[in-house]
Amino acid sequence: SIAYSSGGGHVITENSFINGTFIIVWLSPHPTVDRNYWSDYNGTDADGDGIGDTPHFRIVGDETVYIDFHPLMEPVPVIPEFPSWILLPLFVTATMTAIIYRKRLTKETVY
Repeated sequence: SIAYSSGGGHVITENSFINGTFIIVWLSPHPTVDRNYWSDYNGTDADGDGIGDTPHFRIVGDETVYIDFHPLMEPVPVIPEFPSWILLPLFVTATMTAIIYRKRLTKETVY
């Protein structure tokens, strides 16, 4: 579910909502939910731009609730996290670079 409270400037974009029950609660007057992938979206993309031609909506009671006016046709690619073991070599490399730079800097300033 997505929920946020009062205030403006909230943007929920480029997410993939797959195989879930989507409960969306707006407590803010003007939410911006745009360009997300919804696995239950059944629209078409006649022009092939990757964005659905009709908004993604839900029927809540007797009311049609528009959720996303530009739903994506394909899931958003997942950006993989880097493994935690990479931090140690990265730290060692940064430390060695700083030490070498400092030694070279002190050699150049000695008269």
